Amino acid sequence: MTTPENLPQNKRYLYLFPVLVVAIVLGLVLLDLHKDPFPQAGHQVGKPAPPFNLPLVMPTPSGITQISSTDLKGHYTVINFFASWCKYCRREHETLKELGALQEERHFRLWGVNVHDTKEAVTKWFDEVGNPYEKLGFDPKAAGAHLWGVIGTPHLFIVDPHGTIIYQVSGSLTRERLERDVLPLLPPPSHAP
Repeated sequence: MTTPENLPQNKRYLYLFPVLVVAIVLGLVLLDLHKDPFPQAGHQVGKPAPPFNLPLVMPTPSGITQISSTDLKGHYTVINFFASWCKYCRREHETLKELGALQEERHFRLWGVNVHDTKEAVTKWFDEVGNPYEKLGFDPKAAGAHLWGVIGTPHLFIVDPHGTIIYQVSGSLTRERLERDVLPLLPPPSHAP
């Protein structure tokens, strides 16, 4: 009977090779598990905002029924891609309400794009917690989100008045991130005499 001990030296390594391959693959899988699935994005910064045209979850009081990239020029616009079922989106909601309350004073717009969701679910959630957005686009199949490079929610962008993306981040908007990263990029508060 042949056992690993009485095999020639070069054939012993044949038994070790599969073990080594499994160990390497397992190590790579474990390393990948610790990576942030939504890296601190930035690959769109400096590029023009992608073209999009989405229906609104609900029409605005003035009767507008669409949200479109053509409306970005001339204004600073914060765009947040989110879903009502997303726990990270729910976590950031109070911070977004604080940001939304600054729109008039700081002369910017806060738009939301609801992805992979239903109009009923987001409407019900906003009835409970409030809607911080001036406009709320509906993107149930995430077709618009993919044009922006969004692979998960929440994902926030700031677009300058020229239509260029000047900031992008994946993950919940925390108060710290709002104060450190977002507010300095928006127009300063206006002080009426």
